Amino acid sequence: MASADTPDKPARFFRRRTFVVPTWRVAVPSLVLIAALAFFIVKNAYGWLAITEPVENAPCLIVEGWLPDYALQTSAERAKQGDISKVFCTGIPIDRGTLVYSYGNYARYASETLGRMGVPVEKITQVSAPLSRTERSRTMARALRVHLDSTDIPAADRRINLITLGTHARRSRNVFQEELGESWQVGVVSVPDQESDPDRWFLQSNAAKNVISELIALTLGVFGAN
Repeated sequence: MASADTPDKPARFFRRRTFVVPTWRVAVPSLVLIAALAFFIVKNAYGWLAITEPVENAPCLIVEGWLPDYALQTSAERAKQGDISKVFCTGIPIDRGTLVYSYGNYARYASETLGRMGVPVEKITQVSAPLSRTERSRTMARALRVHLDSTDIPAADRRINLITLGTHARRSRNVFQEELGESWQVGVVSVPDQESDPDRWFLQSNAAKNVISELIALTLGVFGAN
């Protein structure tokens, strides 16, 4: 009787195949290389996301209104510098505490906080955005673009730096650059997140969640999912 995989009788469900597997001389170096690559990615992921690349002598500043107070303090110190002429505070509606505080929107909260920290009020502009549950940064960036399109800022002054927090920096800079367009040069300053250790982020639940979510969002952005 012919076997199930002989030419005399073709197999109906299964068929025997022969394939090549690597020897230990190939497998061990490959595993070491993969482990080293994984370690490099884990070690440097936080710093790669928490990028600081400001545009030199930029006269304009973006402050994301959701920032914690210590990051707003850093924003205020930068906004009070003499080369800064315009500070745009962006934000969506505040979804908690509205029965106690009357800010209503993170843009207003940030602008009033900066004012109390000594930033001249004539420098500050509130740019409120509608509520968004997913693309909050892009929603704020689009609201800012609409506002900037209505201004007469000269082309030579269309340089702007974004103040944001920790690992949000790279994606947020990319989003604002995409929305503002090529006529604007967008830089970014990442304020260190006081709740995260850049060297041990993978051992901290909140930091790990931030890194992973930012990497996923950046990957989706590459494929146009945002």
